[in-house]
Amino acid sequence: MNPPPSTKSRFWNGGRAVECTVLLRLRAMWPREFESRLFRQTRKRVDRKTVDTAYLDNPVWNSLTTCHSDIALGGPGALRYPSDIAPFVDTRDWSRADLDELAELVLPGEQVCAAGVRVVWDERWEIDTQFEAIQMVWPETQIERTNDSEIVRLTDGDVPAMLELTALVYPAYFREGTARLGAYFGIKQEGRLAAMAGIRLAMTGFQEISAVCTHPDYRGRGYATSLAQHLVGFIQDAGDVPFLHTEEENEAARSIYHRLGFVLKRKFPVWIVTLRQG
Repeated sequence: MNPPPSTKSRFWNGGRAVECTVLLRLRAMWPREFESRLFRQTRKRVDRKTVDTAYLDNPVWNSLTTCHSDIALGGPGALRYPSDIAPFVDTRDWSRADLDELAELVLPGEQVCAAGVRVVWDERWEIDTQFEAIQMVWPETQIERTNDSEIVRLTDGDVPAMLELTALVYPAYFREGTARLGAYFGIKQEGRLAAMAGIRLAMTGFQEISAVCTHPDYRGRGYATSLAQHLVGFIQDAGDVPFLHTEEENEAARSIYHRLGFVLKRKFPVWIVTLRQG
C-alpha cells in the first residue's frame, strides 16, 4: 500500500498547521506494518575521519534534514517532528521570518521544545521552562562488549509498556510514535518492562542514545549501564558515532555516561514553549 500523495508535501504555503493535522490523521489510517517500514532508516557505514562533528551543534535541524527528512514537517525556514513522534522544533537561523514559519507549524496552545540555541522569543510564545542540558559524544574507541543476554529488542507490542515507563521520567519527550525513529531495547523482569533505552535523533554519521530509564522497583541493578553499552555497540556496528543529551543537573546520569566513556562536548539551552492562543 502506498502512502497518500499529500504526505510528500513540505507545507511551504500558508495554512501549515491545518495541513499538518490532516497529515497526522492520514498517518493514523495507514497499516501499522507499513508505518514501521516508513520510519525504518537504511544506515550506511561512514568513516569517522570524514564525519563532520559540527552536525552535533544543531542536532534537531540536521536530523530533520538528513536521516529524518522523510517525516519532517515544514520548510524552508522552520521544521518540526510530527507531534505524535517528538516535541522538537528548529529553524534555519531563528530570524523573525523563521519564527513566522514556525508559528504556522504549531497549533495554538501546543507545547514544543527547541534545543541548542539562544532564542529571543517574541510575544506569540509563552516560555514554560528553560534549562541547561549537556551533550556527550563517544570517543574514537570501540566499546568493550559485556554480557547482554537479558537485553531484548522492543517491538510495536511493547509501546504501551514503554509509554508507561517513560511517563515516570520523560513524559514530555517520549510519545506513541517515538520508538519508530530507531531501535529500542529493554530488560524485562517478572513480566514487566524494567528498563529501556533507544535511538532517537539520527543524522549523517551520528545516532543519539535516548530514553535511558529504569523503573524505580528495579534501580541499582546496572540496567541503565548495560542498555547504554549495548546501544553504543549497536550504533558502532552501523558505522556511526553515538551521542546523547541529559540535563546539566542530572548528576546521576552524567556519572553513568562518564564512567562508560562518553566525553562532554558542550552545554546548551533547552526551551519548552507554548504558542499562545489567538
